[in-house]
Amino acid sequence: MKTKALTQKELDLINSKSGLRILLNSKKVDLNKTLERIDNEIQLKELQGQLIELQNWVIKNQKKLSSYLKEGMPLEKEGLFGE
Repeated sequence: MKTKALTQKELDLINSKSGLRILLNSKKVDLNKTLERIDNEIQLKELQGQLIELQNWVIKNQKKLSSYLKEGMPLEKEGLFGE
């Protein structure tokens, strides 16, 4: 079995709380799959944060999001996400 050397970033991810949880819940240890699941979880948290930001913007500005999505209007032009 050939193993690859892990980078410091990968080691930090595996040693994180969520990395250890994912690793310990696995029946069969596969570091590549574990790292992929950790990355997916990080991306999910970032997207959830953006969704909360979007929800707060909709509430604050009393807007209906469906009109923006239908028109394909970039939300950045409306001052959302600070870009």
